[in-house]
Amino acid sequence: LNPGDDELLAKAGEADVVFMNLLMLPYMVMGSIDNLVGHLGHWRWRSLFIDHPQVCYTAFGNPYVLHELPHIPNLIAAYSDSPASQRAAVKAWLGEITAQGDCPVRMPALQIQGLAV
Repeated sequence: LNPGDDELLAKAGEADVVFMNLLMLPYMVMGSIDNLVGHLGHWRWRSLFIDHPQVCYTAFGNPYVLHELPHIPNLIAAYSDSPASQRAAVKAWLGEITAQGDCPVRMPALQIQGLAV
């Protein structure tokens, strides 16, 4: 089964917590590196946290997702979709471990609603 957006959004409304797990793979186009956002390109998924009290975002494979989703309230960048990275992300969201580490890439400053990030 592959439920559509409407069905997934209805189910999300019934849940206490929604985990948005994003496999973000960079790809090169005309000399610049872009992200493959896929289904998250739909505006409703990008703004789910506005209507839902608890949405947790995890980017597996690429920290640059923050540039495509600068408005999200939280993000764990796991850098890999390996089983070990997936387990670590779950443990971090559940509070079993503290997220540690530094971003291995330099992120240009963002301007979000008048705030420098």
